[in-house]
Amino acid sequence: MSKTMDRERMKKLNLTPIEDLIEEDFGKEGPPSRLEFENGCDAFILGERLKEERQKAS
Repeated sequence: MSKTMDRERMKKLNLTPIEDLIEEDFGKEGPPSRLEFENGCDAFILGERLKEERQKAS
């Protein structure tokens, strides 16, 4: 079983795909504002992973 829902199932459950919400706020992939957002997300995720590893090492 897939961990992701298809758009049809999401629509039945009255859910909005995260990609649609991101596009609404930051536009489709390509513009500088979208790239800046994605880079910020990547930096945040990396920071959280580093924090978890430091906590494990303590």
